[in-house]
Amino acid sequence: MAVKSSIRQIFRKIAEVIADYVSGEGLERGEIALMGLWNERTEQVSLTLVTSRRLSAEDLVRWYRDILNRLRQSVDEPGLPPFTWNIGLVVTSTLDLDREFALFSVPDDEEDVTDFLQDEMDAGWPSPSAASSSPSKVGGSASS
Repeated sequence: MAVKSSIRQIFRKIAEVIADYVSGEGLERGEIALMGLWNERTEQVSLTLVTSRRLSAEDLVRWYRDILNRLRQSVDEPGLPPFTWNIGLVVTSTLDLDREFALFSVPDDEEDVTDFLQDEMDAGWPSPSAASSSPSKVGGSASS
């Protein structure tokens, strides 16, 4: 199953919003990973944002709140049910981003959109060296 082009724009916007936010928080591209799942039947998006920078619980909560608010402003369209109602977001920190990719699992009824999100984060990252410093990608087969 391939990601439909109609939803790709939303995934691009999600990656752009998150890249803008975390770079604004002073993180380098290599300190962040965005993993995601898409369920076409339920139109649910599950996102896991992981950083290798140690963050306090307060910072993690603030990131969660701020990112969802920015997604609401960027993705939701007036007059339509908010798409962000369909977005689940987990924000966490780790010592090993590659391990998080390895542990990321995909249920049978969902599509892994991690590669697509990572590529969009690379493309939209403010730093010119973004692509060379991104964490390695494991698994994932989302069509771009």
